[in-house]
Amino acid sequence: MKVLSLFFILFFCYSANCQLKKGYFQYSIDVEAVDTLLKTRQSVSLLRDSKMELYFTKDKSRMDFKMGQVSTISIIVDRKKNKVLSLNKSVMGKVAQLGLATDIQPSIPDTTVKVIFYTDQRKILNYNCKKAVIIENGVETTYWYTSEIQVDSKDHSIFNANIPGFPMQFSKTQDGVLMTFELSNIREELADEKQIFSTEVPEEYMLAGQ
Repeated sequence: MKVLSLFFILFFCYSANCQLKKGYFQYSIDVEAVDTLLKTRQSVSLLRDSKMELYFTKDKSRMDFKMGQVSTISIIVDRKKNKVLSLNKSVMGKVAQLGLATDIQPSIPDTTVKVIFYTDQRKILNYNCKKAVIIENGVETTYWYTSEIQVDSKDHSIFNANIPGFPMQFSKTQDGVLMTFELSNIREELADEKQIFSTEVPEEYMLAGQ
């Protein structure tokens, strides 16, 4: 299941009509089977209790994506050091991979996809949101986005350039499973930035290629 195709890394800000230089965001992830196949029901069972957490400062960012009982993926980006550290923990073990921050390409509008904007509106965490649907290769991804949240960060990779705002909620059906990500928690402070954004490979992880 290519769950990560929904996004790469998300780095945002909190507080309407302002830009923050640091913050923490958590997305709750709801998983639902849209067919009755045993394989689908088993996948949904394994993906329960999934969540995505995001941290950012102006030059650093981190995403922690817990895919239920399947795996936990962390991606830490340090623009000043031009480093990216990816950590993957699963039943197969713990593997780390190093890369360059300059290899992360910015999101640009994709003219090959169809985007439909709706007049529907709703509030998420008290932010006014609008609805849009992107159709790519026959697959629909539904977004609820707001123009009231902006970000003061060098990382905008997750922002879908076809959506004119910050995604408060997005959902997609793939392999018979509907996954819905919704912003559920926001903090303006970070407890331990040195630890959060460390690009040193943890001792318990094996470096890929060794």
